[in-house]
Amino acid sequence: MFWWLRYSSILKYLERSKDSEEKKQKVLDKYEIVLDSEISKLPSEKWLDYLFNEDICIILRNKFIDRINSSLSKRKSELLLLASKRNYTLGELENYYKICGNCVVIEELLRNKTLKEIEELLKRKDNDIINALDNKDIPFLYKRLIIDSYKSDHNMVCRILSSVKDSKVIENPGIKSEFRNITQTVEKVVASPVQTIVRINHSATQQSSNAFAGRYSNPNIEYLPLTREYKVYDANGKELSCFSTSNKNTLIYADGTREDYDYHDIPNKKYSNAIWETIEYLLIENTDTDYIKIVPVETVRNPVDGVEDHGGETYYEMDSLVINLK
Repeated sequence: MFWWLRYSSILKYLERSKDSEEKKQKVLDKYEIVLDSEISKLPSEKWLDYLFNEDICIILRNKFIDRINSSLSKRKSELLLLASKRNYTLGELENYYKICGNCVVIEELLRNKTLKEIEELLKRKDNDIINALDNKDIPFLYKRLIIDSYKSDHNMVCRILSSVKDSKVIENPGIKSEFRNITQTVEKVVASPVQTIVRINHSATQQSSNAFAGRYSNPNIEYLPLTREYKVYDANGKELSCFSTSNKNTLIYADGTREDYDYHDIPNKKYSNAIWETIEYLLIENTDTDYIKIVPVETVRNPVDGVEDHGGETYYEMDSLVINLK
């Protein structure tokens, strides 16, 4: 009846049997609870042995990855500590990363390993960093970590990526999106082999300190508005991952004087006819298509016909900013 018992366990069957993946999947579907029990009883060292076994069947590897990703933090911490002691090389970890993909332990090991090398790299000149980003043999994750380490210095990121071979830099392309007193203007685009960076000037005119409860009497003027998020799509309509960041907001008084505020602060002085400005940097996943379409989702307080109100705020999708990359 239990013909697989000649392997002593479901785990050993999946590990050693020459049956097809399809047949193994049927067995797993039927006896998954039994397999879960067997895996739970294994010490963490054995979990790692299975995870780092390149010859293991895909079904069993994915089962261990699922268990590791969903396991308690205590087990994850123990696995990470044990794996760190094995001193895998960067090349070995890159290989396991390609095989296992989304396993949190392997991702963290690879991240820690590459961060150590990045620390040394960042101590050198910019040319060393540019050469690293331009090197096709260096994995993409490594390059992303280099860029991530510079996120607090957006101009530096733009300058470094601009220097990477085959990068395209577009200055002031004249691309705008407007809604009420709000304007989103694309000021710079750096399309590099690593990722695309877009600098956007978000500004709101006709600002004054006489707003009541975050609103003006004129429903077509928004008070100190902010962008909730940026949705980005390629030419085929596929949504691309996007990280947007900004360090500050600036109030530009009528006489041209500028005053900076932390991102979550608001002015507490009297002013009128001012401009509320935010410089946003978008780090966007690369695409092979000819253009990208950026849709700013603006947080506005005055109602918009046909758009749902969220407790006094409306999330309005402005007209898209279309940027040609080719």
